Amino acid sequence: MRETVTHPLSPWIWKDSEVLVLGTLPSPASRQRGLYYGHPQNRFWPTLAQVFGEPRPIHAEACRDFARRHHIALWDVFAQADIQGADDSSIVNAHYNDLAREIKGTAIHHIFCTGQKAWQAYQTHWADRLDLPAASLPSTSPANRAHWPDAALPAAYRVIREVLTKPAPFPGGRNLFALSPLDGDGPEQVEVLYEEEGLRLERIISRGHCSPDGFFYDQAELEWVAVLEGQAILADDRDRHQLLNTGDHVRLAPHVRHRVVATTDPCIWLACFKS
Repeated sequence: MRETVTHPLSPWIWKDSEVLVLGTLPSPASRQRGLYYGHPQNRFWPTLAQVFGEPRPIHAEACRDFARRHHIALWDVFAQADIQGADDSSIVNAHYNDLAREIKGTAIHHIFCTGQKAWQAYQTHWADRLDLPAASLPSTSPANRAHWPDAALPAAYRVIREVLTKPAPFPGGRNLFALSPLDGDGPEQVEVLYEEEGLRLERIISRGHCSPDGFFYDQAELEWVAVLEGQAILADDRDRHQLLNTGDHVRLAPHVRHRVVATTDPCIWLACFKS
């Protein structure tokens, strides 16, 4: 018989998390222990321990410490659902967790789903809404042992370690033109791309943003700003307007009073500040 289960565990997500592993809902044993993948026969923690060459963590705090040290975040796709025991195939009337809100501001750059139900739910509800690579991993449930024996799991889960430890030859970030729902919480978002003493480089995403009536920027820094995509209109304190199309750029000397009259949705800026 199905019962309605509300997710009782808080997400194990930290600012420096780089990988998010998603399941469906905690099993009865997991809920009782307060531990993701907490059934004694679940092979998740033994598999990760083997992948990272460490002893298997046993208790919830040890597992939490293991995940945090390796920058692995853990959560589930469902916030609530009707389910029979731990049988994912029985899930109906599901409500989704707000992944975008929870991972905003973290270093998460890859998502992995454990088992087909989690993967299908992610693909249905989140794949087109998050600008992140995602992949499916085999379920570590003991019920899946016939399809995925213990010896085969470490090879499948090694991809987690690979995306965590494989350095890019040149440091960088996501594409300057890439947009995702994580950028859409308000009229304007600022992402610092590079910063050192006296110099700051920012990507700014405006979504119809304009300065409040009567407001003027009056900053002590020299600013060079370019429109990478979209259009914007700037004005000075003499009400002289300048239209910026894609590719246009301007130099704003320190204490040159200016305001944003209008922007398209989106308008992507690249701004460099020098003090």
